[in-house]
Amino acid sequence: MTRTSRRRPQGGIEELPSGSLRVYAYSNIDPLSGKKHYLRELIPAGTPNAEKEAEKALRRLLSQIDERRHPTTNATLDQLLDRYLETLDVAETTRMMYAKYCTKHVRPFVGRLEASSVDVEALDSVDAELRRCRIHCDRSRGLVDHRTPRPHQCDSRCRPHRCNSLSSTTIRHIHFVLRGAFEKGVRWRCTWICPTPFSRSAARSRSTGRSGSRKDTKTHQQRRVALDPETVTALTEHLERCTARCEALGVPLTRDAFVLQNSSQPASMCGPSRVGSGMVGEGGDHAPGLRGVGGGG
Repeated sequence: MTRTSRRRPQGGIEELPSGSLRVYAYSNIDPLSGKKHYLRELIPAGTPNAEKEAEKALRRLLSQIDERRHPTTNATLDQLLDRYLETLDVAETTRMMYAKYCTKHVRPFVGRLEASSVDVEALDSVDAELRRCRIHCDRSRGLVDHRTPRPHQCDSRCRPHRCNSLSSTTIRHIHFVLRGAFEKGVRWRCTWICPTPFSRSAARSRSTGRSGSRKDTKTHQQRRVALDPETVTALTEHLERCTARCEALGVPLTRDAFVLQNSSQPASMCGPSRVGSGMVGEGGDHAPGLRGVGGGG
């Protein structure tokens, strides 16, 4: 039978059926759930001087409340990340990229934990997993790295799975989001410490995503693209190939046609992130000057 003893105006100590002592202290009304929020600590059964340890724990919790060094909500890390991404001042494509990284590489491991209970040890475990395998396999035998996620007939391009770490850039992006979320969590009092030892010098991605939109420059200046001679040569050869193909089909290559475009959508501009790979696929081996180019007439 549960009994309550040594009640205080803001907290108390409960003896559980297992013999453990649960210390609790009233904090505030949780702003997310609207329910009463308590700080709790468990003194396991069999602990020497359990009564005194429980009293110490109760005084410690009450002291944290008096000094406002305690979380005011039971929000999970998932909820903290959602709120942080909503308030993050970045381009929409960058926000989508961060959200995708969190969904795939953070939330499955620690997302359901209370933000205030996530410590350095838990985050170090996540970091080790990021560097172990990018698909977070279960190390079982028979896994295959398929060449495409779509239904297909496996061939030599579908090979036995081999664990590979995420790129250093992706890991830095994840570190940047976690550190920013915990620092905001301290301000929002979802947690009272920032447990992330990661550096904030995470490079922001300059890719544009699948929409083909182009981001503003960091200095908000007009974007100018300078093409080196090797890139001009590659573009000229590509244009000549396209012209020859059109002549063979009896279709003229109009002035408003995109020289670089998606084969599945001939009337649409090719996304800037695919320009370089598209040129290499056509036989070119040099396309550094194509960064930021979406298409040409």
